[in-house]
Amino acid sequence: MLTWIAVIIVAAILAVLGFAASKPNSFSVVRNAEIKSPPEKVLALISDFREWPKWSPWEKLDPAMTRTMSGPVSGVGSVYEWT
Repeated sequence: MLTWIAVIIVAAILAVLGFAASKPNSFSVVRNAEIKSPPEKVLALISDFREWPKWSPWEKLDPAMTRTMSGPVSGVGSVYEWT
């Protein structure tokens, strides 16, 4: 009786391993979002750190968070720091 149980367990393990071996080695996850707004308006909200509280869900997670912005308003050299 124990022999049959061992054979069934080994067969089940081999079946699971065979099934796993038949799957691809890699996978990808893709996420898309469509924004119904002109690109100029979206770029203005993203490139200016002072506009981030209007759209970023992360801004509202910690009400005690302090933000510091320095450098130019947008583009190269803009700095956004938080604690």
